[in-house]
Amino acid sequence: MASDQAVVFGVSAVITSVIQLGGFSMAYAKQTEKFYDILGGLNYLVLALYSATSSSSDDDETTAFMDNPRKLAMTILFTA
Repeated sequence: MASDQAVVFGVSAVITSVIQLGGFSMAYAKQTEKFYDILGGLNYLVLALYSATSSSSDDDETTAFMDNPRKLAMTILFTA
């Protein structure tokens, strides 16, 4: 279980780095700050969906995201 969480954490760090560095390069090239809020929100949504769909349930490793009402409700509440 701990290694699954480490993988999700590591991939989340990579996703965040790619989104933020991509946004920085666009903002630096255009000399604007318009991308920061948009990319911050996009980053939050992408990570919420990724972590919800990639982490496994304690009961059953094959439990799908849509079949777990608690995980689905928490993801919707935190991203709404």
